[in-house]
Amino acid sequence: MNNPFEAYEQMIQSWQDREYAKLEQISVDDSLLPLKLFLLGHDDEAQESLSDIEDQFLGNTDSAFVLEAKLVSVPFDPSTTAEVDLAKEITSLYDRAYFANITLANDFINHDEPLKAIPHYQKAIIVAPHSEKIISDLVYICILAERPNEEHSYHKLLKLRIEKIFAEVGLLGLSTKLRKVALWVLLGLLSLRIYSLIVFIPLLAFFAYGFVKYRKMDNRLIKYVSFQYLIYLGIFTLLSLFLHFIL
Repeated sequence: MNNPFEAYEQMIQSWQDREYAKLEQISVDDSLLPLKLFLLGHDDEAQESLSDIEDQFLGNTDSAFVLEAKLVSVPFDPSTTAEVDLAKEITSLYDRAYFANITLANDFINHDEPLKAIPHYQKAIIVAPHSEKIISDLVYICILAERPNEEHSYHKLLKLRIEKIFAEVGLLGLSTKLRKVALWVLLGLLSLRIYSLIVFIPLLAFFAYGFVKYRKMDNRLIKYVSFQYLIYLGIFTLLSLFLHFIL
């Protein structure tokens, strides 16, 4: 049987990669079995496994695994604190608990506190270091929290070229207030030139494509960066049209 910590990390990574056959083959002890079954989509078996183990005496880490299975069994509801309270209890027992840290991070994001979400995503990356989604989400949060140095270090870990492009664009124009002002000034000066539309229109098409395509994939990094640039480019495209074809 695998070391429980190794088995836990293998489960999370296999689930992230959607390698369910590999996940099925991972050997786990009783405390990890409910979580494994939930990740495989065997909800009825997982609930039975939870019922069987709840009456047993468990150590801190085993209790954290069991509680995390309960956390996974219900969708996150931002209108209540039940999942957040459970996540806090889990991390008090095992601070690298993957789903508990993601739950706490999402709660901070929902309350417009992205800076407080960063440490929780950093712990999630320790468990799933090869997860493209977690790395992408962390880059997105660093941009929101205006932490360009941290964002720069994490976006190098992205494998998909399209995500690297959006991470770099977000870093250049959205990662600090000064860079946002600089972007506005640059676009404003460019809009004074007649050839600005040759630049603006292709960029509008590129970011519109990114927003529409990756919105369905729930890619928060690409959605956020593309939406922000669509706003900026849309404003200055209209300004350019007004200056050169109406005035």
